[in-house]
Amino acid sequence: MSKSEHAVITAAQKKMVDTHNELIGDNQTIYTATGSVNVAMIVFGGTLNASLTFSSGEKKTYEGSFGGGGIGGGTSQGTATFSIPPSSLNGKMSFQLTVGANVLVKWYINGVIVGTFIGDSVKGGGEFGGSGEWS
Repeated sequence: MSKSEHAVITAAQKKMVDTHNELIGDNQTIYTATGSVNVAMIVFGGTLNASLTFSSGEKKTYEGSFGGGGIGGGTSQGTATFSIPPSSLNGKMSFQLTVGANVLVKWYINGVIVGTFIGDSVKGGGEFGGSGEWS
């Protein structure tokens, strides 16, 4: 990755964190993590697998699937921000995936964003929604 590509991702990450902080308010604790999201897009759907290590050292994985068209994928390295502690990331959760200049994942509980991931781009593009499970 070139320095200019890294600068774009860093600026996008800062914007994502700022936006997430605005959504959850100033009185809530933020939990941060680094890691990767692997995306595989095939003609009629795809998979999303995340592997995150939180600043506390706790590791979480997410395995999800989505419908929709497209071909592409790859592994995106980036950062994540959550409004719930990693210990609460268990069981099923829905997500929205946007693949373009960056990979952006938003995780939801009952329609409320509880976490976001932003990282470098992978091959392909589009917006997809699906569900999966944390472990």
